[in-house]
Amino acid sequence: MFKISWPTITVAVISIGIGVLDLVGLLESLPWLNSRIPTITLLVLGAIASYLTFERVNEAAHTEAVVQKGVNTILTSLEGVEVIHLRNLGEYYNFLATSVRGAEHSVVEYTGGFIISSGRTAHEHKELDNYRTAILTACKKGDRLRYREVVTFPAPERFERVKRTLSSNIRNYLVRYYYYDQQKGPPEMQFSIIDSQLLILGTHRGNNLPQEGETYLAIKHPLIVANFADFFDAIWQGGSDPDPVQGIILPEHRSTIPS
Repeated sequence: MFKISWPTITVAVISIGIGVLDLVGLLESLPWLNSRIPTITLLVLGAIASYLTFERVNEAAHTEAVVQKGVNTILTSLEGVEVIHLRNLGEYYNFLATSVRGAEHSVVEYTGGFIISSGRTAHEHKELDNYRTAILTACKKGDRLRYREVVTFPAPERFERVKRTLSSNIRNYLVRYYYYDQQKGPPEMQFSIIDSQLLILGTHRGNNLPQEGETYLAIKHPLIVANFADFFDAIWQGGSDPDPVQGIILPEHRSTIPS
């Protein structure tokens, strides 16, 4: 926006004043001034043009500085962040399976909330089975990899999956669980952390919204990963261990998972 400043107004008033005096003939008594009217006019116009140019240059420089500062702030805040958008549930399970198989030291997972199975496509079911197989593959790497999972049991499907995994007698697969009425709580976000470096954010809508349009992300950033790792440690500490003899006992299903 163009701003009118006092120096501009002052020069304009002087110019108008000289012009009026010349028009009514009052400058004829001042020959030295009257003969220099064209020169004065040019000087006034030059002064105004120079001032306006200077103002525009300063304004442009200020605008450029503000824009550059904003860009630098954004780049600084995003520095070192790598985000991968997983476009659908099948792509999410495929990426998760690949990442779990490639893990070298550790995998931690929080598998909570509702299970949405009725709307899955054949491809999504296939990728889910691929992910479940990847868990066993990763755990067979031996002591060099530790796999910890915290689960809740909203449906028998997850219960049976954990049961099969524990029945494989893989000692580096460790599980803790929570049992409560999930109908009374908000939806929960599932997430996985691979080798303390890669965070994978999974399903989170529960039954409140349709699965279509749900966002799945994979993120590499030490602070973001560390925050979720700290959260996992908190829920791990509060979870229940399987009973050494009876395994996991769920009152609702009247069944046990051998530990």
